[in-house]
Amino acid sequence: SSQDREVESSQDCRAEKNGKACRRKKKDLQKAFDFAMKKQGKSTTGSTGSAGSTGTSRARRAKRKAGKPKDERDPIDQWFDQRREEWDAFFDELREGTAGIFRDKEDKA
Repeated sequence: SSQDREVESSQDCRAEKNGKACRRKKKDLQKAFDFAMKKQGKSTTGSTGSAGSTGTSRARRAKRKAGKPKDERDPIDQWFDQRREEWDAFFDELREGTAGIFRDKEDKA
């Protein structure tokens, strides 16, 4: 691909074909390619080994949470959980409030 040619023609790869900087650039390019293919739902056989993994993000999240007690989770996870609970409560209130409005209109009709 054009990205491969660009890496091959970079100064790092021209100076030393299998040098550390050249290998790093190639590895980074392969990681980016694997990531893009994974996002499209296509499996690749990349050097990272994680590109062909299966499972939904919800299942992975549940697996991560199951291993940690609620108090030992990251503060960021706790913050997001609190925001989600607040939004859930908000929508429950909204649902209850709007249900009453629509019931009143049906009764009058």
